[in-house]
Amino acid sequence: MDNPLLAQEPLPPFGRIEAAAVEPGISALLAQARGRIEQIASHEPPTFATVVEPLEALHHRVART
Repeated sequence: MDNPLLAQEPLPPFGRIEAAAVEPGISALLAQARGRIEQIASHEPPTFATVVEPLEALHHRVART
């Protein structure tokens, strides 16, 4: 299933979003975010570029959905 909530577009494609897509889309997005957080946490030594910048990008991705 092509979930519109996971589209990599500047804005979510609101006209294609259906109620049935919300739960699986959010679940998939959160699973991706958890994996990315694990990657970010594994960087040694932690720096602004390896922690804060990726977390900001991740936040943007989650918040727009």
